[in-house]
Amino acid sequence: MNQKKVVIDPNLSLQTREMIEMYFAIKTVNGIEGFIFTEEELLQKYKNTYSFNDFRSAKYYAIFEVSQCSNCGKSFKVIVRNRSEFYHQIM
Repeated sequence: MNQKKVVIDPNLSLQTREMIEMYFAIKTVNGIEGFIFTEEELLQKYKNTYSFNDFRSAKYYAIFEVSQCSNCGKSFKVIVRNRSEFYHQIM
């Protein structure tokens, strides 16, 4: 799965939008995508802030594309709202 874009509610504060971007930030190593920041790193950076509270109730999601389905051979897009949903999709 390759991340195509992150969709964030434009009414959120700049700091909350940055936090969401960090939450879904990925890097690719040898063709494998992985998250740059752990959830623990995000918690340490943003705990006890307005952005963290806003983050928990905000509307955002990432769009990932599967280039080739192992069953039908077609590509398709998947909406992922959080990391646990992402891990569920790749299993």
